[in-house]
Amino acid sequence: MRYWKKKVLGMLVVAIFAITAVTTPAPAAVQNPRSEVSGAGMAFDFAILRPLGIVTTVIGCGFFIASLPFTIWSGERIKQSGYNFVGEPATYTFVRPLGDLRESYMAKDP
Repeated sequence: MRYWKKKVLGMLVVAIFAITAVTTPAPAAVQNPRSEVSGAGMAFDFAILRPLGIVTTVIGCGFFIASLPFTIWSGERIKQSGYNFVGEPATYTFVRPLGDLRESYMAKDP
């Protein structure tokens, strides 16, 4: 009797692993990310994330101006610090569609 229980349990475990290996979800690139945007997400983005993005952009401008004495000697460093302090927050705040929280709309490095 115990032999049959072990055999059935073993076949059940193998069947569960086989089913989970066959039914894996589609990769994120294949799924439609726009279908996940909801009204509540858009409201959260509009009321919370956009104002924080504006504040972050303004603070980044201050940091960029404060870093100029250290980066003025290299044009590439000025571009890089401008992108990191101002470009990324501004792109996230003003370019990204409302409610879309993906990072694919971020500007590329200069």
